[in-house]
Amino acid sequence: MLDMQYLQDGEGVPLHVNDHADELLVVLEGEVSIQCGDKRVVAGPGSMIFAPKGAPRSWFAVGDQVARTLKCIYPSQLDLPAAGVP
Repeated sequence: MLDMQYLQDGEGVPLHVNDHADELLVVLEGEVSIQCGDKRVVAGPGSMIFAPKGAPRSWFAVGDQVARTLKCIYPSQLDLPAAGVP
């Protein structure tokens, strides 16, 4: 699943764990503060951050410019069997 996000300063995704999917976040414009596991970086355009399933992750836009990101989730929730997946 691909998801384009446009984030103002301070907007983003709170710390969470995805036990069923890996996530790849690509920063296209602006800057994003990203936490994956115990590491935190501020990433700019062209940066790619991989968050494997089971790793805590969060990201928030920082600065005056709108941050544009592309998020890829694999497998998407549509790929998971309906039965037995919480």
